[in-house]
Amino acid sequence: LLEMVASNGRTLFKLFQHPSMAIVKGAGLVMKAIIEEGDKEIATKMQELALSEGALPRHLHTAMFTISTDQRMRTNRQLSRHLVGLWTAENTTALNLLKRILPSGLLAYLDNNDPVPEK
Repeated sequence: LLEMVASNGRTLFKLFQHPSMAIVKGAGLVMKAIIEEGDKEIATKMQELALSEGALPRHLHTAMFTISTDQRMRTNRQLSRHLVGLWTAENTTALNLLKRILPSGLLAYLDNNDPVPEK
């Protein structure tokens, strides 16, 4: 069943552009299931489509900048964070894109292994 849904990958990514948050959430949950429970080949195809369809930057924006007390918006933010993680896992193209998007100082700070100061 997941393979049949994944074969219509571009259509699934079009649902991420729908104005209804419920439809975006449903598409995100289906995408999560395809990547987590499907074959490695299908997951790689979905990662490539996330880049070519522009879903990765859109969900990165949602994951980083959604500030709301509304439970539905917080749920979508968490889903976006999870999808960004799935789409960038073992994907050098996506990681290179993130390196171009995020400030180099922030990336250097996040890669730093120094202990956290107490004060």
